[in-house]
Amino acid sequence: MQHMALDELNFYRKLLQMDPLTSMDAFKPSADHAIVEPSACLGPITRSAAFETMPPEILDRIVQFVDGKSIQSLCHAIPYCKYISTAMFDFAHRFPKERYTPSKLWPDMYFPKFKNTESKKTDFPIQHMHAAGVYSRIISKHGGNVLVPCSKDVFNYLGALPEVLSVFPGDINTSSAWAAFLRQLADSNKRIRSCTVRISLLWGGELPVVVQEALPRISGLEYLQVDRPRDAREQNSFSRCVNLEELSFARLMYLENPVGLVDRILRRIKGSRIRKVWHADHIQSLHQRALGKLNFYRKLLQLHPLTSMDAFRTSRIQPTSCIGSINRSASFETMPPEILNRIVQYVDSKSILPLCHSLPYYKYISRAMFDFARPFPNERYTPSELWPDMQLPIFQNEESETTEFPIKHLQAAKVYSRIISKHCGNVHVPCSKNALNYLDALPDAVFVCPGDDSSPSGWTKFLHGLADANKQIISCTVIVSSDYYNWCEVAHQLKRLQVPALIWNDEDYFPTGIEEALPFISGLKYLEVYSPREMPNGTSLSRCLDLEEISFSQLLYEDTEDLVEGILEEIKGSRIRKVSCKIPATTKHYGPATFLKALKTISSDFLKHGWHKELQSDGRKSNAGGSQSSADADRVVMAYLRERGYKNAEAALNADTKGAVSSGSQIHSQNIEASIPDFLLFYSETEANNPNAYQHSYARLCRWVKDSLEKYRVRFLLS
Repeated sequence: MQHMALDELNFYRKLLQMDPLTSMDAFKPSADHAIVEPSACLGPITRSAAFETMPPEILDRIVQFVDGKSIQSLCHAIPYCKYISTAMFDFAHRFPKERYTPSKLWPDMYFPKFKNTESKKTDFPIQHMHAAGVYSRIISKHGGNVLVPCSKDVFNYLGALPEVLSVFPGDINTSSAWAAFLRQLADSNKRIRSCTVRISLLWGGELPVVVQEALPRISGLEYLQVDRPRDAREQNSFSRCVNLEELSFARLMYLENPVGLVDRILRRIKGSRIRKVWHADHIQSLHQRALGKLNFYRKLLQLHPLTSMDAFRTSRIQPTSCIGSINRSASFETMPPEILNRIVQYVDSKSILPLCHSLPYYKYISRAMFDFARPFPNERYTPSELWPDMQLPIFQNEESETTEFPIKHLQAAKVYSRIISKHCGNVHVPCSKNALNYLDALPDAVFVCPGDDSSPSGWTKFLHGLADANKQIISCTVIVSSDYYNWCEVAHQLKRLQVPALIWNDEDYFPTGIEEALPFISGLKYLEVYSPREMPNGTSLSRCLDLEEISFSQLLYEDTEDLVEGILEEIKGSRIRKVSCKIPATTKHYGPATFLKALKTISSDFLKHGWHKELQSDGRKSNAGGSQSSADADRVVMAYLRERGYKNAEAALNADTKGAVSSGSQIHSQNIEASIPDFLLFYSETEANNPNAYQHSYARLCRWVKDSLEKYRVRFLLS
């Protein structure tokens, strides 16, 4: 006990930047100072340092040992701890029906079981996630646990919660609900510290056979508690559990026939690694109190907590040494701002809020995100709409007019849009009259997307506002109805703007006014139309000085007879060197055989005319050189089909029937979906005069497909 007291005293002396004591004699006053002379005059009375003047390290240690009854009083007494009560109130006041008490929020945080039924995963308010993320990080910082119920409403919070959670029964206790809940936790890469399931309500008080068989495959299972000994029937399951050391029974003392009980328990755990068997209500509470007291002192000494009762077996030979200097390795927070700014550019929308809550440096991102999304409660923003790209709301308040627009909205949009541009994101502006209010607060280059007004008058007014504000359009996507409008005014506004990419999504026609204005659109390099039927004529394309690529949304489902010849005839004389088309993810509407036949025919026709083929996906490319051989075209298409996960690809190439191949027979399609190509692109630049150019290109294609599949742990051999 003396060594323990000395270690604790030296810990606080180190925080106060004082020299540590090395001997227990420090507690023994000398004889000269032990006798107080009555004639000695007392000097001035000095007051010791107040509670508020303690270092933050000591205050953080103190608050860890405060219970739920005293936490609010402590936060109101010490200004340093005010952030705890603020975050606690911000989280709890959003659930008025829960009737939260401090004991449910500190030191552990309990999520409510019943929430508003209007809260769906797709339209969940971002301020709820922000409040839950901030307070859950505070709980984890001070050593508390975040307990979540088995409820579908918890799915909305998973992106903002810590990695380690505790699970308890919620509003639905069916096996299907538990399966869906645990599956979502696994998909979110969450770790479960403890999981409590009411099996008495599900399977009549007995541990299901499938659960017993799965015990050896549960990673890190060290503690198992069941209701009665008869619930643990499978002996082989315990013997195959590598980490299981403790077995507890909740109702061991309430059995009517305890004769032979111990023998039955020992017979079932024979051959396993279980070394502790106890009754949960008595022995466990006694041991946990002793172990908790020991971990209290170890935490003060910055030592790892003990999780086993073997901690009480100390060695008498090894003396207790006084801790000297505590060395802490460089943490994530100590990195330079340049590195932190580069890291956040590669964070997706699911991880941006946990990152901002974990590192104080990134707090300005979540704060600006919250300030921008809060004025639009009807929009129901989600993080995917705010990071890494920022999308302005389409439907805003009807009261928001240009002349009387709130300045705070503009300021919030300006701050957050600058943050998005700083971290290489894009700002998407919909075609809406209310979006014109934000133009002065947005960056110079924006993406234009469809909004609430798809008429020519709406597009004219919107593009006119962009041109007057001297904005540059990175990409402009236009979706119109089937009515034949006059688009001459829209074409006039496009001439005033710099538009590198124009996407016209109309399956009926390409307006004549837009077609005549193409040569006068500044910097137009990319044009996308629905199909070759809506393709502009060759005269307009030949006059476009910067146009290099034309793309089709639906090329593989067109009549392939003379299709390639017609496309090449239209682009003849122009500077277009790339023709691309989007590859559909499924073929259930048109039939797999039709899709594969069109893919083979188009690829073969382009290769015959000396063009090259390229599969594009996520910045990676795989080339296949030109060839006049139909067999070579088959090999290129074969490699693509295998990459997409189609079986019986050889039979599909020559199939004339609709059921030759099934598009549903894919190999882990969800895992491969991120690596498959999104575009099929043909380009006219020929490679060097190398007779083996095609063989090298095909080898690169095979290697790329293999690497993509192995990335997701899928073994697949190309013949």
